[in-house]
Amino acid sequence: MKEYSNNKSSLSYLYVLAFVEGASLMGMEILGGKMIAPFYGTSLYVWSTVLAVTMGGLAIGYFTGGILSLKYPKEKMLLYTLITAGVLVGLTPTLDGIIMRGTYIFSTEIGIIVTGLLMIMPMMICFGIVSPTIIGMLSSSGNEVGNIAGNVYAVSTLGGILATYSIAFYFVLEYGMSSCCWMISFLLLAFTLLGFSRKEFTLKGTKNIKSN
Repeated sequence: MKEYSNNKSSLSYLYVLAFVEGASLMGMEILGGKMIAPFYGTSLYVWSTVLAVTMGGLAIGYFTGGILSLKYPKEKMLLYTLITAGVLVGLTPTLDGIIMRGTYIFSTEIGIIVTGLLMIMPMMICFGIVSPTIIGMLSSSGNEVGNIAGNVYAVSTLGGILATYSIAFYFVLEYGMSSCCWMISFLLLAFTLLGFSRKEFTLKGTKNIKSN
């Protein structure tokens, strides 16, 4: 693990990923609520469901990421998780109408919940996996885990704050919700491809790190 903590380029890349993950998370939480609104309105039911599904997906992701990072190469897991998140985000403008039309068979409250579970939760699980994986990659000893975790979550939260204001105050108004989803998807996939181009994220690099 020392290869990351002692390499400024790798360290910067991982913290940028944490920032992008936090920004993407909050961006899709806002966009998810806005996309549900034309079908189910903007009632307390809608936003309560969006918040609950977001937190539930993150909780599952945090738990899953902590377990998987102990069993599988963190480098590959991180990148494939980001790819999955990017694809899910990019498909959201296409799938949202299909999902919500299918949930009309339920009552309003159940329909909102099912929509949130199908449309928002999968990507939130992916976002939740990212932070513990990055923390695991940066931690070379138990004594520094707390400090690294605090830094990663702080950077991620800053990304979320920036995305909340920029998307709500500017991007949705200027470009629309679908374009915002595609921009977030592009951002996630671009940084993932950058990760695949880094030698420390190759299979050989992973083996070397494991042997340290």
